[in-house]
Amino acid sequence: MNIRELAARAGLSKTTISAALRDAPRISESTRRRVHDLARDVGYWPDPAVAGMMSAIARKNVVNFSSPILLLSDWPHVHEWERPDHALSRFYQGVLSRTRELGYKIEELWMRAPGMNPRRVEQIIAARKTEGLIIFSYPKAPAALDIDLSQYSCVVIGRALVSPTFYSADHDHHQGMFLSLEQIKKQGYQRPGLCLTEDANERTMHCWAAAYQFYLSQRPAKDRVPMMLIKDHCDTGAYQKWIRTYKPDVVIVSHGGMMEFLGKAGFEIPRDFGVSVLFQSHGCSNVAGIDICDEAIAGRAVDVLVEQMRNNRRGPPAHPETILMHGIWRDGPSLPMIDLRPGPEISTPHHSAIPRRTAIA
Repeated sequence: MNIRELAARAGLSKTTISAALRDAPRISESTRRRVHDLARDVGYWPDPAVAGMMSAIARKNVVNFSSPILLLSDWPHVHEWERPDHALSRFYQGVLSRTRELGYKIEELWMRAPGMNPRRVEQIIAARKTEGLIIFSYPKAPAALDIDLSQYSCVVIGRALVSPTFYSADHDHHQGMFLSLEQIKKQGYQRPGLCLTEDANERTMHCWAAAYQFYLSQRPAKDRVPMMLIKDHCDTGAYQKWIRTYKPDVVIVSHGGMMEFLGKAGFEIPRDFGVSVLFQSHGCSNVAGIDICDEAIAGRAVDVLVEQMRNNRRGPPAHPETILMHGIWRDGPSLPMIDLRPGPEISTPHHSAIPRRTAIA
């Protein structure tokens, strides 16, 4: 399948097809989507050499078209993203999908492999003949990378890496927090409380905390629940003390794994309080919260990288940019409407049974 045959199937000109596959703004979104869907259905993938050559001709740049894109990971275990429930899984799928659409192949480099050190990593990158690197979000924040990448186009997924600074793509954590608070209010809750680990606070550049503190400043004093910042999300004693002191009616956490330790602390969800997560993992349908659309973030990161490669931009930019993408809200049983929460029933002269929230001792 070539672009001429694809154009014939779509009933469009080759010029329009080419522009749509490059997501050119002059082509309407509906046409771009139709062309991308058709290309995927018939198995058409553009040749990155051709796309890069045309871009290079237009800009009079010299580009190596045969090189792969390298995916760098500094996580503790190799191929961590192959676990469906891992935080990187959907990012990885997004990288694979977008690079395939653009015709590039991906090669992986695990920087914690036996015998690895910064100089060895530099040697391997040079040997792979690559021009572009995607750096996965780091397991701990803030993180620094002691590798000379001045000869390569680079993009980072997430904002945990603070040195050196490259172009990056991430979720808009401010938007995610405000969307969570808006949905929590719609569900009838009045006393949300935010609980974050120190690592989650660092890797989000304190954006969740900042948005929450602004929200508190707009609330009546009696409804303000101070944020809890903990070192270890397994600290059940910290949960118990904070919840029993401030009595939030919904607890906002970074990820669904923290629900397990709220349970170990002796609380039952949603009987005692609702729970909302700010980073909803794949398949985590039992908890309400923000789907940050990992695949879309990763795909946008690939676009940013390819643009650098085609424009022959290498090394840390003088003015790095971060693209922030909105997430979407997903309902879940951890945050039912306030009048639907399970609890003891009380009788009144006019209503035989009214659900009532369970108070926390």
